[in-house]
Amino acid sequence: MRDESRSDPAVPEPDHTGTRSAGPEPDRRMDFAASLLRGLFVQRLDPGYEEASRRRGGRPARGPAQLAWVVMGALLVGVVFAVAALDAARRAPGTETAQRSLAEDVREARAQTDELGRRAAELAREIDAARRSALRAGPGQAELERLAELEQATGATGVTGPGLRVTVDDPEGRNVLDRDLQVLVNALWSAGAEAMSVGGVRLQPRATVRQAGGAMLVDNRPIRRPYVLEAIGAPDQMHTRFVNTDGYGRFNAFTQLYGTTFAVERVETLRLPAASPGQPRVAAEPGATPPDVPSQEGPR
Repeated sequence: MRDESRSDPAVPEPDHTGTRSAGPEPDRRMDFAASLLRGLFVQRLDPGYEEASRRRGGRPARGPAQLAWVVMGALLVGVVFAVAALDAARRAPGTETAQRSLAEDVREARAQTDELGRRAAELAREIDAARRSALRAGPGQAELERLAELEQATGATGVTGPGLRVTVDDPEGRNVLDRDLQVLVNALWSAGAEAMSVGGVRLQPRATVRQAGGAMLVDNRPIRRPYVLEAIGAPDQMHTRFVNTDGYGRFNAFTQLYGTTFAVERVETLRLPAASPGQPRVAAEPGATPPDVPSQEGPR
């Protein structure tokens, strides 16, 4: 039987470890939380900021003079940006006007060049007609036939006949390069082409295909996409030889890998213009010694 006279309900019994199992522990946690809250409200500054404030002796961060310099600096920066914006706005109309003027000059120069080209072609036809009329009679007929052969070989006259038309265009995100077209042109020549044009420009023996400033140039004349190559010759034989060339294999691979447009078709009638006449480097009468070739006669 327990001795109830010695039991005290206000004092908990000790546990087997000799410590009290419950008691003022929750009160201590509440005191700690209250102390933390008081510290947050009373000590508003980080210790570093508090130390800096104590070193300043409670003086304000900046005096009136410092604030005045800050305001003046901000105003100066604002004025600089405002002047730059006004200057850019003032220059913008002038820049647009200059661009439009340059574009108009380019269009006028291109139109003038085209007109001069047409006039040169007309004069060339008149000269050719007069020359043929003068050479038809007598011994000049043989020279006329030889001249016709040379003109056809050099692209000086327009030609008509059957052949192949090859169309090439850039894939998305990639560009057909000048060396690619060069390979294609050489492949058509090796396949038996007798005359050829690229982008409407007739190829003559010294013509070049190259790129400059992102533009494709044929004989120094710009051409547009898609690039169309027309070659006059026997269509069936040319096609059979062309499919076995490196140029055909290259563009066939481009089509499968990159989606390059590459189409070859046989055409019954192709009309190729005359090539731009080049400037003669050396000219002499038949039988005469060219001016840049030394005479073979010995000293007298």
